[in-house]
Amino acid sequence: MRDSDKIIEKKKALTQYLDDMGALWSYRIELDTILSDRELIVKSLTYLELEEMDLLFDIFPYETVRDVWIKEMLPSDYNIILNKILAYLIFEVDNFNKFRKDVCGKMH
Repeated sequence: MRDSDKIIEKKKALTQYLDDMGALWSYRIELDTILSDRELIVKSLTYLELEEMDLLFDIFPYETVRDVWIKEMLPSDYNIILNKILAYLIFEVDNFNKFRKDVCGKMH
């Protein structure tokens, strides 16, 4: 099996796993459904337990996941606690408030 085929299978499996846990309740998920990369990363960061994050990083490079987190999740005031947890435990941010201000200030 080619590497690209393996990645597709892993994306399908992660999509199905998120659906099985109820995280994709607003989506119509079939056995071969794959979310877009952005959606898969955001949903995974939002719903996976920290111990399960290897499922995500086995598919996407760290830099890609971090970039999606910064662009899609960090600016939101909705998940501030989740963003702090991700910042400190996954993305090795030393000072969340300063990082968020610096990054989000540049984005808007």
